[in-house]
Amino acid sequence: MKHLKTLLPLLCILTVIVSCTYSSQKKTPRIEKGVLDITHWDFAKDGTVPLDGDWEFYCNTFITPKESIAGIKQNPIFVKAPSEWNSYKIDGKTVGSIGYATYRVRILTSGTNQVYGIKMQECGTAYAMYVNGKLVGTNGIVGTSQRTMVPEYKPQVIYFTDSSTSLDVVVHISNYYHRVGGLWYTLEIGLPQQAAQLREGALYFELFLFGALIMAAILHLGLFILRRSDLSNLYFAVFCLLVAIRTFVTGENAFHTIAFTGADFGLYIRMEYISVYCVPPFFLMFINRLYPEEVKTFWVWALWAVMGTLIVIVAVTPSSFFSKQVNIFYLACAAAILVVIYGLIRASIRKKEGAILFIVGFGFFVSAFVNDMLLAKGIIQSRPMFALGAFVFIFSQSYIISQRFAFAYQRVERLTDYLKKTNIALELFVPTEFLKYLGKKSITEFRLGDQVQQEMIVLFCDIRSFTSISEKMTPEENFNFLNSYLRRMGPVIRSHGGFIDKYIGDAIMALFPSTPDMAIRAAVGMQQELSLYNQHRANSGYEPISIGVGLHAGKLIMGTIGEEGRMDTTVIADAVNLASRLEGLTKYYGASIIVSGELWDTVTDKNAFQHRVLDRVSVQGKTSPVVIVEILDGLTNAERNDKLATQNEYNEAVSSYVRGDVNAACHLFTKILEKTPHDKAVELYIGRCTKHIAVGLPENWDGVEKFDSK
Repeated sequence: MKHLKTLLPLLCILTVIVSCTYSSQKKTPRIEKGVLDITHWDFAKDGTVPLDGDWEFYCNTFITPKESIAGIKQNPIFVKAPSEWNSYKIDGKTVGSIGYATYRVRILTSGTNQVYGIKMQECGTAYAMYVNGKLVGTNGIVGTSQRTMVPEYKPQVIYFTDSSTSLDVVVHISNYYHRVGGLWYTLEIGLPQQAAQLREGALYFELFLFGALIMAAILHLGLFILRRSDLSNLYFAVFCLLVAIRTFVTGENAFHTIAFTGADFGLYIRMEYISVYCVPPFFLMFINRLYPEEVKTFWVWALWAVMGTLIVIVAVTPSSFFSKQVNIFYLACAAAILVVIYGLIRASIRKKEGAILFIVGFGFFVSAFVNDMLLAKGIIQSRPMFALGAFVFIFSQSYIISQRFAFAYQRVERLTDYLKKTNIALELFVPTEFLKYLGKKSITEFRLGDQVQQEMIVLFCDIRSFTSISEKMTPEENFNFLNSYLRRMGPVIRSHGGFIDKYIGDAIMALFPSTPDMAIRAAVGMQQELSLYNQHRANSGYEPISIGVGLHAGKLIMGTIGEEGRMDTTVIADAVNLASRLEGLTKYYGASIIVSGELWDTVTDKNAFQHRVLDRVSVQGKTSPVVIVEILDGLTNAERNDKLATQNEYNEAVSSYVRGDVNAACHLFTKILEKTPHDKAVELYIGRCTKHIAVGLPENWDGVEKFDSK
């Protein structure tokens, strides 16, 4: 059922072609003993009459029209025509291919003053036709030797008028140029318009096939140009072109009729033979590319060896010789057909794509080839079918190509959908912003060492005491906890113009190409989102968690690192290291958000944030002291209000500490601690002041707190 749907279009078009090519006729009279009786035949109603049957035949004799009309007895033999005269026997001897002869038939008519038309194909290889003694048509020049004759292939319609009741039709034929001679094809007599329609219909049909074959050749040549790795399209294009050439120079001979009237016979017949000799090798090359496992390359070269030899023979020898080598061609084709059939059967058993439909189309092609071979050998009487068979086969291939394109389109759609989903998934691992800043449109364009320098804000966020928290959970619970937490933090960062560069365990590293105001708002939003998350955890019976956020701005290098087998995107800069250090200081100072003084100086609207200067510190990797600023907006209302209530005293105490007046500073910090007993930064300052009061200030005091490690 599946293959029936596939073959239906092919069967439909074949039916249309055949129905248009052949029309049914009622039983027609035949020539018997040299006489054809059409006295009761109505051409207008019943159509044309084929001149098939028993013709009089005179070997090596040109019966003159006068002798024929006078009825001079020449002891004729009767032969079946159309046929080749090579196999005729006279006195036990075969006629052979070379020579000349006369064909004669007497046609009995109704005797009206009638205009007739006879549809003539080429003969082997020149003829002159007489009707009642009058010369009515010629093809080439007949002669009794090769020197005196001129061969020609020219299908035509011969018109004549006669009012007698008997038409004496004499055809002189000579052949010194071809392997076979005689009346090769059926002659048909009828009304002039009928004979013209036979000629024009056949010519137009062959031109249609020629055009279709040329278009198929152009199509496959175009497919090859677009995809040069697939040589099957090139071979099939050449195959179509060769069949088109053969269609153009055989049958109704459009080559002679339209393009090159009076063309040299030697050129014409060489084109015919060379074109047909090239068809099987290119066809086998095409099959070999489609099914290389089933049709081996050896057979292609073997066939080329045979056909190449025949082509050389055609090129350098006369037609009377090279036309006789056609049997070698037939044997080679028969072997090639067997190879292809065997290969296609194996391909269909292995369920190769298009094999079944290929077999059907090839079956039509082979049937047409065998028909023409038997017709050329004179074994059967029919019409040339090679071009039609090739057209049906090429149509089947076009259908297969359409199927392949449809399947390919479906695969492309599925692949596109898959790639779309893949790209979405990859964006979860490599942010699109990273691609944009590296000037890449796709992750496939990444190369090891790609890098770019950018000015950005770096945010580091970490869960405090994560190790002790995770020790109380199973690995599965750890993953669920982290994903639940990170699922809430990511949207906050993105909503403020940032993107997450990477996750480092429970830590988040994010980048902000936007303003520092937006980055700080993101940090505040993360603390606010954490409060909601802690409420959810409390409702589920889990203890709350806290996070610290550090921010710093500066120039950084974005790029790819690793090796050819494994790459990753990363950011390298002093700004990254400092942001990480600042995040680490949040726990030390009991702050939720710490930003560098350098970043704070670039904030557009400082009044939008509650803040205080925490300290001046020297961290590992930095030679200059760094001012650190605590953002209070991320704290709970109670914590924020307590710190804001002592803001002035705190600032005064810090100033005293920096000046080295540790006694005054200690006194002020102690008073602040009484009001805000949970202010860890104040506790730290009291501890430092107590130490310095006891041991004294170091030399070169600058009020900077030094941290050797995170």
